Amino acid sequence: MSEYTLAASAVLLAVAVLAGVRGAYRRPWVWIGVAVFAVLTIVADVVLTRIGVYRHRSMFNAGILIDRMPIEDLLYGIALYLVAVLSWTWPARQPHVE
Repeated sequence: MSEYTLAASAVLLAVAVLAGVRGAYRRPWVWIGVAVFAVLTIVADVVLTRIGVYRHRSMFNAGILIDRMPIEDLLYGIALYLVAVLSWTWPARQPHVE
């Protein structure tokens, strides 16, 4: 397993646990957002690799592919989406006023 696979998996695991602790999974829009983001990520990545904008070298991923897209791209993308959700829903610190 490559470093990119381990890093993407570790980041997704950490963010997923934090999202669970923060109760993000109780909100239906989070699940809808994850699904929409995953579909858009897959479509964009597959199209861009098919038309030759970029390509992935197999030595840098685990070899699990969705068409030409390594699964790590999807794992990392979902982790980024969850970070954005947590950032948006995290309660703001109230300034201390005396």
